Amino acid sequence: MSRRRVSRYGERAQPEITSGMLVLIIFAAAAILLTVYFICNIEYTPTEDTETDTESGAVTDGGASGGTGTNAEDTAAAEEYITVSVSNSEVYSGYMMLVNYETIFNFDYAEPTVTLYHNDEKSDSYSLATSSISCAASILEYLNNFLDAYAEATGDEGAIINSGARTYEDQLSIMEEYTELYGEDYANAYVAVPGYSEHHTGYALDIASLGSDYDSLWLIENCWRYGFVQRYQAGKEDITKISYEYWHYRYVGAPHAEIMMTTNLCHEEYVDMLREYTIDTPYEFTSSDHGTVYALYFVAASSDNVEETTDVSIPACAEEYKIEGNNVDGFVVTVTVSYGTDETDAEERVTADENTSADAETTDE
Repeated sequence: MSRRRVSRYGERAQPEITSGMLVLIIFAAAAILLTVYFICNIEYTPTEDTETDTESGAVTDGGASGGTGTNAEDTAAAEEYITVSVSNSEVYSGYMMLVNYETIFNFDYAEPTVTLYHNDEKSDSYSLATSSISCAASILEYLNNFLDAYAEATGDEGAIINSGARTYEDQLSIMEEYTELYGEDYANAYVAVPGYSEHHTGYALDIASLGSDYDSLWLIENCWRYGFVQRYQAGKEDITKISYEYWHYRYVGAPHAEIMMTTNLCHEEYVDMLREYTIDTPYEFTSSDHGTVYALYFVAASSDNVEETTDVSIPACAEEYKIEGNNVDGFVVTVTVSYGTDETDAEERVTADENTSADAETTDE
Protein backbone atom coordinates (compact mmCIF):
# COMPACT_ATOMS: atom_id res chain seq x y z
CA MET A 1 0.00 0.00 0.00
CA SER A 2 1.44 3.28 -1.05
CA ARG A 3 1.75 6.14 1.44
CA ARG A 4 1.75 9.86 0.81
CA ARG A 5 4.98 11.56 1.78
CA VAL A 6 4.62 14.69 3.87
CA SER A 7 7.63 16.96 4.10
CA ARG A 8 8.52 18.46 7.48
CA TYR A 9 7.92 22.23 8.23
CA GLY A 10 11.59 23.07 7.98
CA GLU A 11 11.85 21.46 4.69
CA ARG A 12 9.16 23.51 2.91
CA ALA A 13 10.18 25.52 -0.14
CA GLN A 14 10.63 29.30 0.53
CA PRO A 15 8.97 31.81 -1.83
CA GLU A 16 11.31 33.87 -3.94
CA ILE A 17 11.38 37.68 -3.09
CA THR A 18 11.59 39.78 -6.16
CA SER A 19 13.00 43.31 -6.38
CA GLY A 20 9.49 44.71 -6.95
CA MET A 21 8.22 43.20 -3.76
CA LEU A 22 11.17 44.67 -1.83
CA VAL A 23 10.41 48.20 -3.07
CA LEU A 24 6.76 47.80 -2.07
CA ILE A 25 7.71 46.69 1.46
CA ILE A 26 10.07 49.66 1.94
CA PHE A 27 7.43 52.11 0.73
CA ALA A 28 4.80 50.68 3.10
CA ALA A 29 7.19 50.90 6.08
CA ALA A 30 8.02 54.52 5.31
CA ALA A 31 4.32 55.39 5.10
CA ILE A 32 3.68 53.82 8.51
CA LEU A 33 6.57 55.72 10.13
CA LEU A 34 5.40 59.07 8.71
CA THR A 35 1.86 58.46 9.94
CA VAL A 36 3.06 57.71 13.48
CA TYR A 37 5.26 60.83 13.46
CA PHE A 38 2.45 63.22 12.51
CA ILE A 39 0.03 61.70 15.04
CA CYS A 40 2.54 62.15 17.89
CA ASN A 41 3.38 65.78 17.00
CA ILE A 42 0.03 67.22 16.05
CA GLU A 43 -0.93 70.39 18.12
CA TYR A 44 -4.37 70.30 19.73
CA THR A 45 -6.37 73.51 19.45
CA PRO A 46 -9.67 73.71 21.37
CA THR A 47 -12.71 74.96 19.51
CA GLU A 48 -15.31 77.40 20.77
CA ASP A 49 -17.42 74.50 21.98
CA THR A 50 -14.67 73.05 24.16
CA GLU A 51 -15.75 72.63 27.76
CA THR A 52 -13.31 71.62 30.46
CA ASP A 53 -12.94 71.93 34.20
CA THR A 54 -12.29 75.59 35.08
CA GLU A 55 -11.03 74.70 38.53
CA SER A 56 -8.02 73.06 36.96
CA GLY A 57 -7.31 76.16 34.90
CA ALA A 58 -8.17 74.52 31.58
CA VAL A 59 -9.80 76.33 28.68
CA THR A 60 -13.56 76.82 28.65
CA ASP A 61 -16.17 78.93 26.90
CA GLY A 62 -14.28 79.66 23.73
CA GLY A 63 -10.85 80.24 25.21
CA ALA A 64 -11.56 82.15 28.45
CA SER A 65 -9.31 80.65 31.09
CA GLY A 66 -10.13 80.03 34.72
CA GLY A 67 -7.56 79.50 37.45
CA THR A 68 -4.17 79.34 35.79
CA GLY A 69 -4.68 80.03 32.08
CA THR A 70 -1.90 79.57 29.57
CA ASN A 71 -2.53 82.68 27.47
CA ALA A 72 0.54 84.93 27.68
CA GLU A 73 -1.46 88.13 28.12
CA ASP A 74 -3.67 86.55 30.80
CA THR A 75 -0.58 85.32 32.65
CA ALA A 76 0.99 88.78 32.58
CA ALA A 77 -2.23 90.36 33.85
CA ALA A 78 -2.54 87.80 36.62
CA GLU A 79 0.96 88.65 37.80
CA GLU A 80 0.34 92.41 37.57
CA TYR A 81 -3.05 92.72 39.30
CA ILE A 82 -5.25 91.05 41.84
CA THR A 83 -9.03 91.45 41.85
CA VAL A 84 -11.04 92.24 44.96
CA SER A 85 -14.81 91.91 44.89
CA VAL A 86 -16.42 94.72 46.90
CA SER A 87 -20.05 95.03 47.91
CA ASN A 88 -21.69 98.09 46.37
CA SER A 89 -22.97 98.94 49.86
CA GLU A 90 -19.37 99.92 50.67
CA VAL A 91 -19.87 103.03 48.53
CA TYR A 92 -21.54 104.47 51.63
CA SER A 93 -18.72 103.86 54.08
CA GLY A 94 -15.10 104.83 54.61
CA TYR A 95 -13.17 107.96 55.54
CA MET A 96 -13.43 109.36 52.03
CA MET A 97 -17.23 109.53 52.00
CA LEU A 98 -18.53 112.91 50.90
CA VAL A 99 -21.46 114.35 52.85
CA ASN A 100 -22.69 117.80 51.90
CA TYR A 101 -25.75 119.85 50.98
CA GLU A 102 -26.62 117.54 48.06
CA THR A 103 -25.20 114.20 49.22
CA ILE A 104 -27.13 112.59 52.07
CA PHE A 105 -25.57 110.37 54.72
CA ASN A 106 -26.75 106.77 54.73
CA PHE A 107 -27.43 105.87 58.37
CA ASP A 108 -27.74 102.18 57.46
CA TYR A 109 -23.97 102.01 57.11
CA ALA A 110 -22.94 104.29 59.97
CA GLU A 111 -19.78 103.33 61.84
CA PRO A 112 -20.18 102.62 65.57
CA THR A 113 -19.29 105.55 67.81
CA VAL A 114 -17.76 105.80 71.27
CA THR A 115 -18.62 108.30 73.99
CA LEU A 116 -15.53 110.27 75.03
CA TYR A 117 -16.69 111.17 78.54
CA HIS A 118 -15.15 108.82 81.12
CA ASN A 119 -13.47 106.91 78.31
CA ASP A 120 -10.12 105.47 79.43
CA GLU A 121 -8.80 105.68 75.89
CA LYS A 122 -9.38 109.44 75.65
CA SER A 123 -6.32 111.65 76.05
CA ASP A 124 -6.15 114.16 78.91
CA SER A 125 -4.89 116.91 76.59
CA TYR A 126 -8.40 118.18 75.79
CA SER A 127 -11.78 118.53 77.45
CA LEU A 128 -15.41 118.10 76.41
CA ALA A 129 -18.23 120.62 76.28
CA THR A 130 -20.81 117.99 77.23
CA SER A 131 -20.79 114.42 78.52
CA SER A 132 -22.59 113.16 75.42
CA ILE A 133 -19.87 113.98 72.86
CA SER A 134 -18.80 110.99 70.80
CA CYS A 135 -16.86 110.16 67.64
CA ALA A 136 -16.35 107.21 65.34
CA ALA A 137 -14.49 104.51 67.23
CA SER A 138 -11.80 104.16 64.59
CA ILE A 139 -10.61 107.79 64.73
CA LEU A 140 -10.19 108.21 68.50
CA GLU A 141 -6.49 107.38 68.36
CA TYR A 142 -5.91 109.93 65.59
CA LEU A 143 -7.88 112.56 67.51
CA ASN A 144 -5.76 111.97 70.61
CA ASN A 145 -2.54 112.26 68.62
CA PHE A 146 -3.75 115.47 66.97
CA LEU A 147 -4.67 117.29 70.17
CA ASP A 148 -1.72 115.90 72.13
CA ALA A 149 0.59 117.40 69.52
CA TYR A 150 -1.32 120.68 69.65
CA ALA A 151 -0.96 120.94 73.42
CA GLU A 152 2.74 120.13 73.26
CA ALA A 153 3.45 122.58 70.43
CA THR A 154 1.44 125.54 71.75
CA GLY A 155 1.29 124.99 75.50
CA ASP A 156 -2.46 125.50 75.27
CA GLU A 157 -4.17 123.16 77.73
CA GLY A 158 -7.59 124.57 77.02
CA ALA A 159 -8.49 122.68 73.86
CA ILE A 160 -12.13 121.61 73.98
CA ILE A 161 -14.40 119.62 71.70
CA ASN A 162 -17.76 121.31 71.41
CA SER A 163 -19.42 118.80 69.13
CA GLY A 164 -18.79 115.38 67.62
CA ALA A 165 -21.01 112.68 66.16
CA ARG A 166 -24.69 113.62 65.78
CA THR A 167 -27.86 111.70 65.12
CA TYR A 168 -30.52 112.96 62.75
CA GLU A 169 -32.49 114.18 65.79
CA ASP A 170 -29.45 116.04 67.15
CA GLN A 171 -29.00 117.89 63.86
CA LEU A 172 -32.69 118.74 63.65
CA SER A 173 -32.61 120.19 67.17
CA ILE A 174 -29.56 122.35 66.34
CA MET A 175 -31.16 123.60 63.15
CA GLU A 176 -34.33 124.58 64.97
CA GLU A 177 -32.37 126.28 67.75
CA TYR A 178 -30.23 128.35 65.39
CA THR A 179 -33.23 129.29 63.28
CA GLU A 180 -35.08 130.52 66.36
CA LEU A 181 -32.11 132.44 67.78
CA TYR A 182 -30.48 133.86 64.66
CA GLY A 183 -32.92 133.47 61.81
CA GLU A 184 -33.22 131.06 58.89
CA ASP A 185 -30.51 132.64 56.74
CA TYR A 186 -27.90 132.38 59.49
CA ALA A 187 -28.92 128.84 60.33
CA ASN A 188 -28.62 127.75 56.69
CA ALA A 189 -25.16 129.33 56.46
CA TYR A 190 -23.71 127.48 59.44
CA VAL A 191 -25.91 124.44 60.06
CA ALA A 192 -26.34 121.58 57.63
CA VAL A 193 -29.80 120.25 56.87
CA PRO A 194 -30.52 117.12 58.97
CA GLY A 195 -29.30 114.05 57.08
CA TYR A 196 -26.73 116.13 55.17
CA SER A 197 -24.35 116.93 58.03
CA GLU A 198 -20.76 115.68 58.21
CA HIS A 199 -21.29 115.18 61.94
CA HIS A 200 -23.46 112.16 61.13
CA THR A 201 -20.33 110.29 59.97
CA GLY A 202 -18.62 110.49 63.36
CA TYR A 203 -15.50 111.77 61.58
CA ALA A 204 -16.18 115.49 62.15
CA LEU A 205 -15.48 117.46 65.33
CA ASP A 206 -15.75 121.09 66.36
CA ILE A 207 -12.57 122.05 68.23
CA ALA A 208 -11.99 125.34 70.05
CA SER A 209 -10.09 126.54 73.12
CA LEU A 210 -10.93 127.90 76.54
CA GLY A 211 -7.74 129.96 76.52
CA SER A 212 -8.00 133.65 75.69
CA ASP A 213 -4.82 133.53 73.61
CA TYR A 214 -6.03 130.66 71.47
CA ASP A 215 -4.70 130.67 67.93
CA SER A 216 -6.36 128.34 65.43
CA LEU A 217 -3.47 128.65 62.97
CA TRP A 218 -1.51 125.69 64.38
CA LEU A 219 -4.51 123.37 64.06
CA ILE A 220 -5.22 124.52 60.51
CA GLU A 221 -1.61 124.20 59.37
CA ASN A 222 -0.84 120.87 61.04
CA CYS A 223 -4.10 118.92 61.08
CA TRP A 224 -3.16 117.03 57.90
CA ARG A 225 -0.24 115.36 59.69
CA TYR A 226 -2.82 113.46 61.74
CA GLY A 227 -5.26 112.73 58.92
CA PHE A 228 -7.60 115.71 59.49
CA VAL A 229 -8.59 118.60 57.24
CA GLN A 230 -10.08 121.95 58.09
CA ARG A 231 -13.27 121.18 56.22
CA TYR A 232 -14.98 124.52 55.59
CA GLN A 233 -12.25 126.76 54.27
CA ALA A 234 -12.42 130.44 53.50
CA GLY A 235 -12.95 131.00 49.78
CA LYS A 236 -14.69 127.65 49.24
CA GLU A 237 -18.16 128.72 50.36
CA ASP A 238 -19.60 128.60 46.84
CA ILE A 239 -18.63 124.92 46.66
CA THR A 240 -19.34 123.69 50.18
CA LYS A 241 -22.40 125.95 50.75
CA ILE A 242 -21.17 126.37 54.32
CA SER A 243 -19.57 129.54 55.67
CA TYR A 244 -15.96 129.52 56.87
CA GLU A 245 -15.59 127.49 60.07
CA TYR A 246 -12.08 127.43 61.52
CA TRP A 247 -13.26 125.07 64.25
CA HIS A 248 -14.64 122.25 62.09
CA TYR A 249 -12.20 119.40 61.45
CA ARG A 250 -12.88 116.25 59.50
CA TYR A 251 -10.87 113.02 59.48
CA VAL A 252 -10.13 111.72 55.96
CA GLY A 253 -6.89 109.82 56.66
CA ALA A 254 -3.54 109.63 54.94
CA PRO A 255 -2.53 110.55 52.33
CA HIS A 256 -5.77 112.35 51.46
CA ALA A 257 -5.44 115.05 54.12
CA GLU A 258 -1.94 115.99 52.96
CA ILE A 259 -2.94 116.03 49.29
CA MET A 260 -5.99 118.21 49.98
CA MET A 261 -3.81 120.60 51.96
CA THR A 262 -1.00 120.83 49.40
CA THR A 263 -3.39 121.24 46.46
CA ASN A 264 -5.80 123.55 48.34
CA LEU A 265 -8.78 121.37 47.43
CA CYS A 266 -11.88 121.03 49.56
CA HIS A 267 -13.49 117.61 49.86
CA GLU A 268 -15.89 118.17 46.95
CA GLU A 269 -13.06 119.22 44.63
CA TYR A 270 -10.86 116.33 45.74
CA VAL A 271 -13.51 113.68 45.09
CA ASP A 272 -14.06 115.15 41.62
CA MET A 273 -10.33 115.18 40.90
CA LEU A 274 -9.84 111.53 41.80
CA ARG A 275 -12.46 110.47 39.24
CA GLU A 276 -9.95 111.43 36.55
CA TYR A 277 -7.50 108.70 37.58
CA THR A 278 -7.53 104.96 36.87
CA ILE A 279 -5.36 102.02 37.83
CA ASP A 280 -3.48 102.47 34.54
CA THR A 281 -2.99 106.21 35.08
CA PRO A 282 -3.08 106.74 38.87
CA TYR A 283 -2.48 109.91 40.84
CA GLU A 284 1.02 109.46 42.25
CA PHE A 285 1.98 111.17 45.49
CA THR A 286 4.96 111.10 47.82
CA SER A 287 4.41 112.31 51.38
CA SER A 288 6.66 115.18 52.39
CA ASP A 289 6.24 114.07 56.00
CA HIS A 290 7.58 110.52 55.85
CA GLY A 291 8.41 109.77 52.21
CA THR A 292 5.80 107.06 51.67
CA VAL A 293 4.81 106.71 48.01
CA TYR A 294 1.14 106.32 47.10
CA ALA A 295 -0.89 105.66 43.96
CA LEU A 296 -4.55 106.68 43.98
CA TYR A 297 -7.36 106.06 41.53
CA PHE A 298 -11.12 105.76 41.20
CA VAL A 299 -13.29 102.76 40.38
CA ALA A 300 -16.94 103.37 39.51
CA ALA A 301 -19.49 101.13 41.22
CA SER A 302 -21.02 98.53 38.92
CA SER A 303 -24.50 99.79 39.84
CA ASP A 304 -26.41 101.49 42.66
CA ASN A 305 -27.77 98.12 43.79
CA VAL A 306 -26.25 97.38 47.21
CA GLU A 307 -26.89 93.66 46.69
CA GLU A 308 -24.42 93.58 43.80
CA THR A 309 -20.63 93.81 43.81
CA THR A 310 -17.86 95.64 41.98
CA ASP A 311 -14.57 94.08 40.95
CA VAL A 312 -11.68 96.33 41.96
CA SER A 313 -8.22 95.70 40.50
CA ILE A 314 -5.22 96.19 42.79
CA PRO A 315 -1.54 96.13 41.75
CA ALA A 316 -0.10 92.81 42.90
CA CYS A 317 3.05 94.58 44.08
CA ALA A 318 1.15 96.83 46.54
CA GLU A 319 2.57 96.98 50.05
CA GLU A 320 -0.90 97.87 51.34
CA TYR A 321 -4.18 99.13 49.93
CA LYS A 322 -7.46 100.69 51.05
CA ILE A 323 -10.79 100.74 49.23
CA GLU A 324 -13.19 103.43 50.44
CA GLY A 325 -16.55 104.60 49.19
CA ASN A 326 -17.08 108.22 48.19
CA ASN A 327 -20.80 108.08 49.13
CA VAL A 328 -21.71 109.04 45.57
CA ASP A 329 -20.81 106.70 42.75
CA GLY A 330 -17.80 104.53 43.46
CA PHE A 331 -14.59 103.76 45.29
CA VAL A 332 -11.37 105.59 46.05
CA VAL A 333 -8.45 103.15 45.98
CA THR A 334 -5.31 104.09 47.90
CA VAL A 335 -2.27 101.92 47.19
CA THR A 336 0.90 102.15 49.25
CA VAL A 337 3.62 101.64 46.67
CA SER A 338 6.51 101.85 49.13
CA TYR A 339 7.00 102.97 52.68
CA GLY A 340 9.15 105.96 53.52
CA THR A 341 12.45 106.00 55.36
CA ASP A 342 10.79 106.41 58.74
CA GLU A 343 9.90 102.81 59.45
CA THR A 344 8.51 103.66 62.88
CA ASP A 345 5.90 105.96 61.39
CA ALA A 346 5.03 103.33 58.79
CA GLU A 347 4.53 100.67 61.45
CA GLU A 348 2.37 103.01 63.50
CA ARG A 349 0.21 103.79 60.47
CA VAL A 350 -0.26 100.12 59.68
CA THR A 351 -1.16 99.34 63.29
CA ALA A 352 -3.63 102.20 63.39
CA ASP A 353 -5.22 101.14 60.12
CA GLU A 354 -5.71 97.65 61.47
CA ASN A 355 -7.76 98.93 64.40
CA THR A 356 -11.40 98.06 63.96
CA SER A 357 -14.57 99.20 65.60
CA ALA A 358 -15.80 95.68 66.32
CA ASP A 359 -15.65 96.20 70.10
CA ALA A 360 -16.71 99.83 70.04
CA GLU A 361 -19.62 101.05 72.11
CA THR A 362 -22.46 102.32 69.95
CA THR A 363 -24.10 105.42 71.34
CA ASP A 364 -26.00 106.80 68.32
CA GLU A 365 -29.59 105.71 67.93
